[in-house]
Amino acid sequence: MSKLMPYFAFFSLCSALLGESILKSFSLTTREVHDEASAIDHLLEKAHLKNKLEIPEDLEDGKLLRRIYLSVAGRIPTYDETTAFLEKSSEIKKSMLIDNLLESSAYKSQIFNWWADLLRLQTRMRGGIQIGAREIYNHWVKEQIAK
Repeated sequence: MSKLMPYFAFFSLCSALLGESILKSFSLTTREVHDEASAIDHLLEKAHLKNKLEIPEDLEDGKLLRRIYLSVAGRIPTYDETTAFLEKSSEIKKSMLIDNLLESSAYKSQIFNWWADLLRLQTRMRGGIQIGAREIYNHWVKEQIAK
């Protein structure tokens, strides 16, 4: 998931700069998502067999939960978040968790930090009179991420 974060951020930035119409061309139906995921799984399986690698087993829920939190929210889950997740028996609890985290302020903070690093955003200007342009730009980037 952490390798996909830049792509989510890229589409968010495109949406902000070019409007919502660009994202409509990337919209997939549930069936198309399933087909694409199956194709990726098939490619990975072929690569594993070709390189004589063991196909990783499914992670147990606790490890998966920690990895999802680290990738999406940039932190490990709290004890309460962990126990709440582990007590759920729903088959879609993983996708529900990811959806909830993507709507959270933790994700916005994580993705802002990614963009800030990529764009080399700084909180202070060096030398000269500080006019606040950098803070205005940082604020604009945060607004675009929130949108």
